[in-house]
Amino acid sequence: MDPLSTPPLSFFPPSLRDPQRRISLRFGSAIGLCLLSGLLLALCFPPREWSGLAWIALLPAMAASRLLASWRWRLAGGYLLGLLFFGATLWWIGKVTIAGTIALVLYLALYPAFWLVLCGLWTSGHPPFRPKDNLLASAWLASSWVALEWVRGWLGGGFPWNTLGVSQFQALVFAQTARLGGALLLSWLLVFGNGLLFFTGLRFRAEIRGEQKRALHFDLAAGVLLLAGAASYGLFVLISPPTEVAGTLRYALIQPAVPQSVENPFDPQEAIVREITLTESASQAKPQLIVWPESPIGADLLSTPSLRVPLLAWVGSSESWLLLGTPRMQGERLYNEALLFEPKGRSLQTYAKNRLVPFGEFVPFGTRFPILRNLVPFELEFSPGAAPGIFQLQNPPARIAPLICFEDTFSDYARRLARQNPDLLVNITNDGWFTGTPGARQHLANAVFRTIELDLPLLRCGNTGITAFLNQNGAVVASLPEAGRSPEGGEGILFGTAQWHRPRPTLYRAAGDWIAWLSGAVLLFGIASALRRRKTPPQPRTT
Repeated sequence: MDPLSTPPLSFFPPSLRDPQRRISLRFGSAIGLCLLSGLLLALCFPPREWSGLAWIALLPAMAASRLLASWRWRLAGGYLLGLLFFGATLWWIGKVTIAGTIALVLYLALYPAFWLVLCGLWTSGHPPFRPKDNLLASAWLASSWVALEWVRGWLGGGFPWNTLGVSQFQALVFAQTARLGGALLLSWLLVFGNGLLFFTGLRFRAEIRGEQKRALHFDLAAGVLLLAGAASYGLFVLISPPTEVAGTLRYALIQPAVPQSVENPFDPQEAIVREITLTESASQAKPQLIVWPESPIGADLLSTPSLRVPLLAWVGSSESWLLLGTPRMQGERLYNEALLFEPKGRSLQTYAKNRLVPFGEFVPFGTRFPILRNLVPFELEFSPGAAPGIFQLQNPPARIAPLICFEDTFSDYARRLARQNPDLLVNITNDGWFTGTPGARQHLANAVFRTIELDLPLLRCGNTGITAFLNQNGAVVASLPEAGRSPEGGEGILFGTAQWHRPRPTLYRAAGDWIAWLSGAVLLFGIASALRRRKTPPQPRTT
């Protein structure tokens, strides 16, 4: 029997001779494979953090794309993949807004759905599977994934949380690749590796079945060399001695662990007393900079007398710089701001958050579709700030780039800040709404890549954690236990001395998301090539 021909019905067992039953089994298998990919992707991120799975997580979905002949079914399979992946990694947002979380997951699932549709253009081929074709198809798969991740990062305000490359935040040898093209370049390498494994498997099967001649697998060898090159580059960066120390800063990061609840808000007066008490204790160590988290108090610290009076009383007697967060009303607009007080309160610098949290601080497309506003528990939305800002310290001289909440997940925004030549990044956040969930750990995972991409250290101060100091290679140098995740977690103070070398030039800092633009061009070329190939009459197959 010709191995490439359709077997006669007698070839199948009686239970599978019904064509409709075979179609159902084929469809069921494909959907199961899509769900398996969604599960494997979810396991790559906190709380499991099995990052090695990212190198094989998309193989089941690629196999499903071969089983699903219609683009509509691929769209459905990819959508289920996305629902499981994003639902399993972002469920914790539902502690604030269940309806908003559902809307967010339903939206984000569209991106894997579109990818699986594109996937079918290159995975549905037949023997022979040539090395050049396998390399090109893998590059097209990787480029389509990265192009979609890039769009997800800016469309509707953007939600770049948990791009595939972020799964490698603990594999610092591979994570250093972000210096060349950001976390998106690491996403590209991961999908490219999945593609090469997939097509290598198809080729091995074809060779075993006698559908094509055995030959050297130059495509697999190229993939191994690429992986070895990425690892070697990362190892070189990690073991290379940095240049001389350019500056130091003694810090005290305050983690007040103020409980957060929409239904039962914590007493603002008690919260400010807790923060000031911890700060007074920290000041005894004479830190040069004290940092509070993004405000865990739902009130303007400067406009509410009961909060302003004790705050300014402490500031007026302080010998340290104080950086904190607070909501602030200016006219009819509400802003999420960072404030930097000079010792003795001699001056005040302010920064308004630019990148807002969808369904947390604003409703994407809410103006066009007012019904979406019913999905969130707040009535007044925050307004974005006008531009990035830099805080300037004196004694010691240091330039600080403030990032509020999930602004540290936006690589392009952090890069804009880096153009103003800061010495270090400081992220203030309040993940206390999600205490006991993997939300704060995922937040840290995303933040790691800003330090690597820009070769800048990062101070992170969270209400309930994760409060930490990260060096310029993305390593966590010091941290406080996260509230709700360990018996000793809760309120505390992280003391330390941040030191930094002069930032080493990185390609990402100079060229930004070049991999996204290149991926877009490769994707368009790949689509045109696939469509042209389908219009070409099939050639006789040879073995």
